[in-house]
Parts: sequence; structure tokens; C-alpha cells
Amino acid sequence: MMTELHYSIDLAAHCQALSRMNPQGRDAAFLYREIASRVLDILQFMRMAPEKILYHTVGFDDGAKQLAKRYPDAEITVVSALPLSLSSCEPNSRIQYYCAKNLNLPFEKESFDLLVSNLMLHWQPNPSHYLKTCYLSLRARGLLLFSTLGPDTLHELHDAFSQVDEKPHIHEFIDMHHIGDALLHHQFIEPVMDMEQLTVHYRTLNRLFSDIKAIGAKERNLKLSMSEKFGVPPIKIPEYLVELLRKCTDYRGIKSKTMMSGALHDSCKLAAITDIGMIFVPSKDGRSHCPEEWTDWEHIKCGAEVLLDAIVELAK
Repeated sequence: MMTELHYSIDLAAHCQALSRMNPQGRDAAFLYREIASRVLDILQFMRMAPEKILYHTVGFDDGAKQLAKRYPDAEITVVSALPLSLSSCEPNSRIQYYCAKNLNLPFEKESFDLLVSNLMLHWQPNPSHYLKTCYLSLRARGLLLFSTLGPDTLHELHDAFSQVDEKPHIHEFIDMHHIGDALLHHQFIEPVMDMEQLTVHYRTLNRLFSDIKAIGAKERNLKLSMSEKFGVPPIKIPEYLVELLRKCTDYRGIKSKTMMSGALHDSCKLAAITDIGMIFVPSKDGRSHCPEEWTDWEHIKCGAEVLLDAIVELAK
């Protein structure tokens, strides 16, 4: 059961790492800002006028400003785990800032109409207790909005480390179904769980680990030694093939655009012996290389026809 889950997290070490975030770390925290924006977008579908709002965040996102703009008459309380983020906050008479290094919610019961927690749940040693505290902090008919990371987070690193040893190098993230069960257990009514898959591409492993460390994950008993063992240089597709594919799409009245692919395709190897070109067709909701990937047959047909036209043209 979710209520029995406890995580071994050194919160003091984590907060200490966060407090050392520099301008590079601020840039690396783009994920916090992006997810905060997506979570708060949900409020446009909610018919509510909260008087008191609690925003719980690690820091370095502008969620409080967005809430103040959406609810100009509300009193907003911000609890940040990162002291540095508080020192950079703009003065606002309607927003009160607190720093809680223990990532807890030290407020009286039934204090808020809206509670927004951005990427805080997975840092909790007892997630179930955290959700219970959220429930107790809300007034009757109050709303909890939260974001967290799911079990597929950093699965590439998990798979890579599994080839080395059986030690848990990656934090154990909670499945949303277990979180839903915990919400019901703590008397939340009609919880709605949703999942979005965000893919961030990195050109080098060093940059990936630099960002992971910069957002406070370097104090988690993970020692890394990186060296590049294998690399494939980027391949430039000949201009005449780019132009040919563009003419083929125009001929069939298909909208297209020239783009760069960051993935490692077989064509990178084939380019050593011949000229190569690539045709991409859209996937539903932009999801590819995952179980949810789906491309409409009409788009597949368009891609195949463009490929056929290009082959016929090259064969002349």
C-alpha cells in the first residue's frame, strides 16, 4: 500500500545541494518552470475564486506570480525549500514567502482553498503523510493540484546502470495509481490522475549529469565517472536530396518542413557509403519511441508516396 512506502532520502543534504545552485543551476531548473506552467494551466478549467492559496515549491519557478495574476484578490503563501529563491523574489503585498528546509507544511488545519505542490511529492520520505498534511491544510471543497515524477523518469539511466550492478542508483518514483489510492485513503474526493511524458534531448552525457547535479541531485550517494567510449558524428544530408524531398511533398500538396534529427539512425552508418535522406511523419501528440506511439494511416500513406516519388525521380 502507498501508506507503507518510506524512502531513504537525506533531506538535509538535498537542501544543502539546492542552496548551492548557481546561475548554471538556475538554467538547469527549466523542468521545474515548465511543469509548474503546465500544472497551473489546469486552473483555467476550474470555476473557483480562492481566497487563500498555498504554493509549495523547491524554488526557481514563477508559479506564485502566475497564481497572483490569475487570482488578483487572493492571498498567496509560498513555501520554498530553497532559501536562495526567496532572496530573489520580487516584493508583493499579497504574497508571503517562507522557507521550510524539511519540506513540510507547518500550517493550521483548513487554512487554504487551493494548494499547489510543484515537484515536491517525490522528495518526501513519507509521501502518504505529505498527502495527509495537504488534506488537513485545505478547507472544505478545497482543491489540491500537484505534480511529481513517475516510475519512467530517468529510465535510460536505470537501464544503463542495471547492466553494471544491481544497486539502486536511481531514485524510486511512485506509480500514479498508488498515489491515487493514497489520495482516496486520505479522504480526497474524486482524484483525477494524468500523465505527460516529457523528453529532453542531451548531446552529451556530461551535460545531462551536470544538469542533474545542478538541480540538487548530487548528494544522493551517486558517484559517477564518465568517459566517452563511443560517438557518431552528425551527418549532413546532401542539399539535392533535401530539395528533392521538398519538391515531392509540394507536388502532392503535403505541408512539410526541414528539420534536424537528434536521434541515432541507421542512416548515419549508411552515409559512409552513399548519400542518404530522411522522411518523418507525425506521431499523435508528438509521442514517439514509446508504447503510446501512434501514426495515422493517412500520414503513413503520405510518407510512403513521397518516398516512392523520390525513388522514381532518382531512378530516371
